[in-house]
Amino acid sequence: MYGNAFDQKRTELKYRDIDCIIKDYAYDPGEPNHILEVWYNGELVISRDVRREDVEIAKGGVVECIVSRRDGGDVTIPDLRCLDLEEARFLLQSSKLELGDILKKGMNEPDAILYVIAQSPPYDGISNIKMGEKIVVTVSQTKPPDCN
Repeated sequence: MYGNAFDQKRTELKYRDIDCIIKDYAYDPGEPNHILEVWYNGELVISRDVRREDVEIAKGGVVECIVSRRDGGDVTIPDLRCLDLEEARFLLQSSKLELGDILKKGMNEPDAILYVIAQSPPYDGISNIKMGEKIVVTVSQTKPPDCN
């Protein structure tokens, strides 16, 4: 059952008088709504690493599944400093993150290109953030002098 589409397996098991319900969801980079774990009577019976051959599911039994979803995973906090605001927006979107508040520093012309001069949470190359979280940026019309 591991890796199979939940709806398909639920239909198959229904013909055998076995109920199949969703116990929980977990992040997985693969297709959503696929079975990651199967539980029966409170015991893990199938997962990526486990396959219990000794478990027999009785007619009328209920199996509980942990099903995949694409959101909720962790990603490394991206380095937005020195990017213009549109580049930062694109990078956040491709990392499945959101742009939070935009704090403006200094005087800015209405149509000026704004550069990210700071962000929160800060980039350190190793820290992670949950997908869907927001990153607050401070922008300025002046690109920081240490940027390429």
